[in-house]
Amino acid sequence: YLDGKKERFWSSGVRASLENYQKVSVDNLFYLIKRDTTVSAAGSCFAQHIGKNLLKRKYKFLLSQYSKNKFQSFGLGNIYTARQLRQWLEFCNKTRHWSKNTFFKDANDKFFDYLIPERGPVNSLDILNKNRDKIAEEFISNLCETDVFIFTCGLTEACQTSTGEVLAIAPGTLFGTYDPMTFQFINLDYVEVRNELME
Repeated sequence: YLDGKKERFWSSGVRASLENYQKVSVDNLFYLIKRDTTVSAAGSCFAQHIGKNLLKRKYKFLLSQYSKNKFQSFGLGNIYTARQLRQWLEFCNKTRHWSKNTFFKDANDKFFDYLIPERGPVNSLDILNKNRDKIAEEFISNLCETDVFIFTCGLTEACQTSTGEVLAIAPGTLFGTYDPMTFQFINLDYVEVRNELME
């Protein structure tokens, strides 16, 4: 953002272009799915709107039993970057283990999860890990049942641990403390996002 160029900002780089009737070629979703197609979606808040609209039209859309939002297929809340999605898939497939920097323990011995902040505080690290495992099991189960998976790429920006684990929120926003030795801001470029999606 430092150079101030118009294309760096949503309002001037995207919204203004759309308001000026610049054409964006997007296939109609209903050409891709049929009534009996099982659909799931993850990503930014756009994924929730897709789910809501599919359900309203009586399409088969998978819902998570763990999500606080009733229109999400997975219990992770919003997944803003392709890297965050890839890392969760690795965890679901037991090829990734999360470090101690992915949670916060407060002065009252409550544990807060930087990966799934909407879950709220829990009383032990064991409960936090069990929550992650349940969500991972449902994630795989729903994907296996899915015919069409929709991922809405929400952001390129994220906060990650020093070992590269992408967090759902930056420490110090809802809870925890931001330590620049432990956490860092990243902004994925086009090639990085494409590579994450390919993975």
